[in-house]
Amino acid sequence: VETIRRIGADQSHLKAVFAQNGAAIDSVGFGFGYLCDEIAPDAKVSVVGELMVNEWNNLRKPQLMICDVAVHECQLYDIRGMRDVRPLIASLPKDKRMLIMFREGTADALGLEAYKEEIYYTASVEEASRLCLDNRYVVLLDMPTSLEIIKMLLRSSLPARIYALFYQRETHFFRTLPTRDHFKWFYAFLRKKGVFNLAKYGGELARARGWTEETVRFMAKVFLELEFITQQDGVVSLVPQPAKRDLSESPTYRFKQAQFELENLFLYSTYEQLKRCLFEMKGSQTYEEANV
Repeated sequence: VETIRRIGADQSHLKAVFAQNGAAIDSVGFGFGYLCDEIAPDAKVSVVGELMVNEWNNLRKPQLMICDVAVHECQLYDIRGMRDVRPLIASLPKDKRMLIMFREGTADALGLEAYKEEIYYTASVEEASRLCLDNRYVVLLDMPTSLEIIKMLLRSSLPARIYALFYQRETHFFRTLPTRDHFKWFYAFLRKKGVFNLAKYGGELARARGWTEETVRFMAKVFLELEFITQQDGVVSLVPQPAKRDLSESPTYRFKQAQFELENLFLYSTYEQLKRCLFEMKGSQTYEEANV
């Protein structure tokens, strides 16, 4: 599908351009306007129609009069950033829709009290393995807690559609994860100071370095877990001659790094990148999702 839009006074008709192997054809479907909501961007479709000649301003062009349309692949709908998902959910057939939530509190945050009985809370790989998404309209309400969960969810299932909301109450990263150079500088700073009142001067330090306060607190927590520093009442002190340890040994660092990768993958990717990522997890099975 190269372009698709509603036409007509009541928007009940369809105008589309279908392309294949570098060639494209204008198409019209009377009474098919609703397909604008049923066909995702970049979807591959099979179309049956009657070939006609459209003449306009002395120009003659081939035109397809649509009779039948089918989609033979899972369709991805990118609804990231949608403020109110309830109208969309209400528009999906109840026997088809499948609402999946990975984190506690998401249903309340999205105002989905009316749908709580339908929501599948999936917090582990084991729970994901028990769900069958075949031929369902799957709404991914929020961010998965790990890549393994969503891989398991899609690995052996064949959903008809995926609606990717990936709501997240707050992002876990700072647009860029603090680099090792950031940590080196911060450690050298603390070594020079010996004792530093993080609670009192952490914000001032962050502004001077062009960081956020969260970045400073995060690095301090990592150092605390690695036993490079001690902390009491907001004051940090350097541990003399600490054991040499890698940043990846800190649970906080590993968690933040994993969340950073998830957000890059699911929140900040383009439609094409997201589709490629999810469909690689899903596999290459096909089916007839819509036959109109």
